Amino acid sequence: MSEKSTIGEQRVIPAMIVDDEAATRAIIRRFGEWDRLGIRIAAEAEDGGEALKRMESEAIRLVITDMNMPGVDGVGLMKTLNERYPQVKVVVVSGYDDFAYLKQAIRYRANDYLLKPVDPAELNRTLEKCRDDLIELEQQQLAATALDDDTRRRLREVEPLIRAHYGELRMEDLHRVLEELVRGHMEKLQSGAADCASERRLSRELMQRLHELRQSFGQEEEPIREGRHSDGEPTLPEIPLVYQESLEQLIRRRKFRDRLDLNEVRAYVAEHFAEALSLDGLARCFFVSKEYLSRTFRQEFGQTLTDYIQQVRMEKARAWILEGVPIRRASEMCGYEDVGYFYRVFKKQYGIAPGELTKGSI
Repeated sequence: MSEKSTIGEQRVIPAMIVDDEAATRAIIRRFGEWDRLGIRIAAEAEDGGEALKRMESEAIRLVITDMNMPGVDGVGLMKTLNERYPQVKVVVVSGYDDFAYLKQAIRYRANDYLLKPVDPAELNRTLEKCRDDLIELEQQQLAATALDDDTRRRLREVEPLIRAHYGELRMEDLHRVLEELVRGHMEKLQSGAADCASERRLSRELMQRLHELRQSFGQEEEPIREGRHSDGEPTLPEIPLVYQESLEQLIRRRKFRDRLDLNEVRAYVAEHFAEALSLDGLARCFFVSKEYLSRTFRQEFGQTLTDYIQQVRMEKARAWILEGVPIRRASEMCGYEDVGYFYRVFKKQYGIAPGELTKGSI
């Protein structure tokens, strides 16, 4: 059934309230001006674990959550939402004026942190801001889908290459892939097979991907030069150079530091564990020999880097399976296409098969 709201042609925004106290959930339901804001309470949950299960069956776009709950608390919920549903907006409503909770809310990109007892005006101002942000995001996504089918297909094909070449500091390969993509689209413009607006849309898509790459490598603090558009955005032909300059920043940071930062290596693994990580590739990324990387990592942490990568993947898989994620999906999310191999690795790690996993078993 199609749902419309007072915000024009935008769809009603499905929201979920997460709190172990039924009375608090009732207060939020009563105070929220849901109809006016075009928001619908599509689900409620008593803790983060139940909320994550509801996320799989409901297209939730806004989560209003408590922090201190039994089972999976608000921190655990926000961490998983940040990893698996990064476009979902989160509002924290907590009775604990605790700086530690506030820091976690900031870390996992909560949109606001409200204290109990809830102020109705403050709640609705926050909900309205979330609604506006979601509308803007939806409009951006709709604009992106206006790319022709061939360009969308090509972008999906090259995206893994762009990410891999950037992560492994392969400047020439990255530049080649981007140049080919840009050249192909410019030829379509010249032949009349694409319009001028599609050039701007493709440029924005590629800049969004670069922004995500920079965030994953901790480059948020370093500026990228502005482009020739009046609003400072790069034109499509400028995109390869913008990527090149961004990657040069990352290379300088890695190449000219005093010593290898093993915690940065672990952070890289935590961010990219689902990708095809190898000792050779990681050594190249951090400008050291694979022998040096392997030896120093084992000396510092008491395990090989290969074992650490496997441990991170298995810990992620175990958490997801306990949350109700299907085993095949958990395998894919950890970078294992061969489910049989995933079963063997999991059993070697924990002594039981993934299907035997229950809460409290390991």
